[in-house]
Amino acid sequence: MESSDSPRERERENEKGNGNGNGGCRSPGDPKLGDGGMRVVESEAMKKKKKASMLPLEPGTRIMCRWKDYKYHPVTVMERRKMTPNDYEYYVHYTDFSWNPNLMEWVKLKELDLDSVVTVVNEKVVQGNECMIFF
Repeated sequence: MESSDSPRERERENEKGNGNGNGGCRSPGDPKLGDGGMRVVESEAMKKKKKASMLPLEPGTRIMCRWKDYKYHPVTVMERRKMTPNDYEYYVHYTDFSWNPNLMEWVKLKELDLDSVVTVVNEKVVQGNECMIFF
């Protein structure tokens, strides 16, 4: 008679080992393992929640932005303005254009790569005659 394994029984069998001599563990070179040999699984819902938690971006934030050449370039957020209750535009300064060190423009959120966000602490952002200091 053939037995049907429950999901829990299959899980116990996997914990015992899978016949490769390492007790069911994956090898350190396995791309599905994170630091410390733990499996890293990030769902789309988790990614969206993580991105939403960093919005709206604060002035002084460094991030990559898609420019007119369709390539991403590093920028610093100088200012933001509210367009709708949940939508902002950001005034960004392109930091790597040596031919025009004052290149700035308003961009929509879809032009920004939220995976590249770096929040800067203790940085000055000059706006017109004002100087904003971030701590």
